[in-house]
Amino acid sequence: ETREENHRLSSGFQEAVAEQRHVLRAEFKQEIEELRLAAETREAFVEIQLKDEQAMNQDLTKRLAHSEASAERVPYLERQLREVLGMNASLRRQLGLGTYANG
Repeated sequence: ETREENHRLSSGFQEAVAEQRHVLRAEFKQEIEELRLAAETREAFVEIQLKDEQAMNQDLTKRLAHSEASAERVPYLERQLREVLGMNASLRRQLGLGTYANG
């Protein structure tokens, strides 16, 4: 009878272990899936951030190139402005209109 009882207990224990193993395996699979989805979400978020940064960098690069081009034109524009102001002053004198101050 003790042998039979031991066998019954052993079988019950083995069934409980198998059931617990099955439950743990299912929980483990679910955790792995959740981690995989979280990683994919993070990866997608990082990709979006990277694309945003690349777009901002491209925009800033264009702006910088435009600013540099504009800065290179400043001396030319200053010369042009002086010439126009000189012609304007010359025309005003010729027309007897005086200078800007007492225009």
